Amino acid sequence: MEALSSDHAIPPADQVGELAALQAEGKTAAIGLSKVTAEQIRHACQVASVAAVQNCLNLDEPDDPALAYCAGTGIPYVPYRPLNPGRLITAAGIDESLGWLLALGEHVAPSPPPAARTT
Repeated sequence: MEALSSDHAIPPADQVGELAALQAEGKTAAIGLSKVTAEQIRHACQVASVAAVQNCLNLDEPDDPALAYCAGTGIPYVPYRPLNPGRLITAAGIDESLGWLLALGEHVAPSPPPAARTT
């Protein structure tokens, strides 16, 4: 289950608390966090086992303090928008972007964009 990006009306601590309760009951095996700060991850780890973090990270938006936090704690980090949609990227640009992301560490696993729908 993923928390923190879906409902901004509910405080993040309450969202993680509910997911931790579901995890304790065996109703979910893993908790993932999205669009979170390093501080939010730290707080979540105090009440639950965090399986992964997914935040925006690419060459145009290269700074995310959560990346360093995840590296230090061994939490897998899944950057979304790794190729920054809306930006014209050549094949060389794709190689550069993915190479940069993969060089950030073994805990980084870029999330590919969804395939275009053809109808």
